[in-house]
Amino acid sequence: MSHPIAPEALGQPLRRAEDHRLLTGRGVYADDPARPGALYAALVRSPHAHARIVGIDTAAARAMTGVRLVLTGADWQADGLGPIPHNVGINGPPDVAARLVGPAPAVTPHWPLPPEIVRFVGEPVALVVAETHAAAKDAAERIAVTWEPLPAVVHAAAALAPEAPQLWAEAPGNLCATIEVGDAPATAAAFARAAHVARLTTRAQRVTGVPMEPRSIAAACDPASGRITLHAGSGRGVAKLRTDLAQMLGLPPELVRVVCGEMGGNFGTRNFFYPEYALLAWAARRLGGAVRWRCERSESFLTDYQGRDLTVTAELALDADGRFLAVRADNISNMGGYAASLVSLQKGVGLMSGVYAIPVGHVRGRGVVTNTVPTTPYRSAGRPEIMFVLERLIDIAAAETGHDRIGLRRRNLIRPEAQPYANPLGLTYDSGDYPAVMERALRLADWEGFAFRRAAAAARGRLRGIGLANYVEVTSGVPRERAEITVRPEGRVELVMGTMASGQGHETSFAQLVAAWLGVPPAAIDYVAHDTDRVLAGGGSHSGRSMKLAASIIPEAAEIVIGKARRIAAVVLEAAAEDLEFVPGGFRIAGTDRAVSLFALAEATRDRPDLPDGLRGALDGVSDRTIPVASFPYGTQVAEVEIDPDTGAVALVALSAVDDVGRAINPMILHGQTHGGIGQGVGQALLEDVAYDPASGQMLGGSFMDYAMPRAASLPSLRTELSEIPSPTNPLGVRSGGEGGTTPALGAVVNAVVDALAGHGVRHIEMPATAERVWRAMRSGQA
Repeated sequence: MSHPIAPEALGQPLRRAEDHRLLTGRGVYADDPARPGALYAALVRSPHAHARIVGIDTAAARAMTGVRLVLTGADWQADGLGPIPHNVGINGPPDVAARLVGPAPAVTPHWPLPPEIVRFVGEPVALVVAETHAAAKDAAERIAVTWEPLPAVVHAAAALAPEAPQLWAEAPGNLCATIEVGDAPATAAAFARAAHVARLTTRAQRVTGVPMEPRSIAAACDPASGRITLHAGSGRGVAKLRTDLAQMLGLPPELVRVVCGEMGGNFGTRNFFYPEYALLAWAARRLGGAVRWRCERSESFLTDYQGRDLTVTAELALDADGRFLAVRADNISNMGGYAASLVSLQKGVGLMSGVYAIPVGHVRGRGVVTNTVPTTPYRSAGRPEIMFVLERLIDIAAAETGHDRIGLRRRNLIRPEAQPYANPLGLTYDSGDYPAVMERALRLADWEGFAFRRAAAAARGRLRGIGLANYVEVTSGVPRERAEITVRPEGRVELVMGTMASGQGHETSFAQLVAAWLGVPPAAIDYVAHDTDRVLAGGGSHSGRSMKLAASIIPEAAEIVIGKARRIAAVVLEAAAEDLEFVPGGFRIAGTDRAVSLFALAEATRDRPDLPDGLRGALDGVSDRTIPVASFPYGTQVAEVEIDPDTGAVALVALSAVDDVGRAINPMILHGQTHGGIGQGVGQALLEDVAYDPASGQMLGGSFMDYAMPRAASLPSLRTELSEIPSPTNPLGVRSGGEGGTTPALGAVVNAVVDALAGHGVRHIEMPATAERVWRAMRSGQA
């Protein structure tokens, strides 16, 4: 790959081009377009966490004025349609090569409307379509479902007990899969000779993404062609959504079109297939018209795919000098009522050694089904939980052995000269200077001045604590991506890709890549990613994949454009191709002032019959590649908290972060990603909890009255810096920048809380560190 002609376009903190559209109300979301004649859908949802459907009486609903269609799971089965195509397999490299222990992962058929048994509160069992929204909702309330309640279990550890109710015959003992990494005998030997072992059993609680825009869907069917068009906000990309929908409906892909407009938040919650996608398309096909549905916030809490919910028992072995000898853990992932993904579990087990030179390790991971909403990868899938456990273990070890917690980390960090570094669990980190980034974060946070700030807080009657967490991630995701670049005579350059932005700023940062290679202004570039009539392939946005892959395929597509343009310019300028030099935005005959722009060359493809075959019609280039290569972002966060000893209320008063992103294409966007990620991590550490009643399986955090979210006042002014040590895994050295804010935040904040409470004998506190939990810990010495 050649070098960019306008490298100054890279690394510039350009303001996001999409922001003006979004801030002035001109963004178009799935529910925005007027659809004259469209009908409205409503769903009947299960009030039980686990129950058998004895019967569904729809007669009263069908008889209501304005009702056009009522459908149940029996109708879906009668039409011979398929289940949601979840992929519950074990990913191969570049993710950690986890070993499967026992049978293959259980397949738990996830029907859009279950015909026999529901497995979580809120699961849909019937669909009503009517002429108005009110009529659809009224009719849904007239559907009478006869239930046979069954025993429920909501916690993963409880689901593994012999006496637990069994959810699936396909998953005996509620165990979906068991995986392991590392060397168990060598790890046991290291623990046997250890001078000290730090231990921790904890649970990273379940959370939900709570996007600002709840899910909305509109589907239409052309009666003449039978072609279905689905409008929805999906982060996995339009190509994948079309493939899955066509598979479920038994249609060829060309009879399905998917359009995704703006997205008001994702964080992973929109990356998997929802039942409503298929139900709306099915209803539209049956009716030969258009149907729309808008998820209400209460439905969103009940049914959005959720994240985290990992129970861990872990140990860290040290020698007498504080050197880490080994790490081992038993991780139990609560997968919910349906096994949708093992990604979070698999990614987590491979990173259990973090950024530390730990010679050996062994981790077992188990995926367990329960009567809760299915869990899927949520921002930084699997990594925040693991970094939380490891960084808590290090602080516990420091407290128990008398070592300084920063000194203990300094002694064990992987040195830059050891990179690339094979960790003991099967991953090879690509590059990085972990000690330098940690020292930079300590300076940014003024760690040395903390004693003064603690004393000042004590004088005000507050307990102040400081905590640090290091992290490393593995970014992989779907390895295939496609970029199409077309230069248009009108002075525009079009970029078509299969990623989907939900706040990442692709429209701006991808334009900077095109601008760097073609030498045209970023403002002249139009980004297209939202319509399967335009997008042939692509993997969407997840696992930090978008910019990493874009850094390879956009330059390749641009170079194809440049190569074609050179040949066209030779004809237009009547010069030999080798006498032409590429300059920003066009070509020039070397040593002269005779030049032609790319846009003029694009015009020539339309009106110059003397162009050779292959050059007429369009000035374009395509790169469609599968690149199964990971990169490894890393960094450090330092958090400071103050606690009111009378109430237990925790205030985050300072947070500093340094993240190595490899190469920052747009630093402003990256800082914004970091700030947002920190907000999500702090939310889990201090506030958020999707709680279920263990006896009934009812969700206890089903509204903003019960599910606490971070607000602007929850965060101090954040101090964030970027480190740029290029990754060798892609031409521009990009790592990822969308998840680093979240990954270490859990550990940094909880370490700070425990540090503040150390004088009260508190060794550990569970998340979320609410005022009540902190208050009780202060009085009992544990939480």
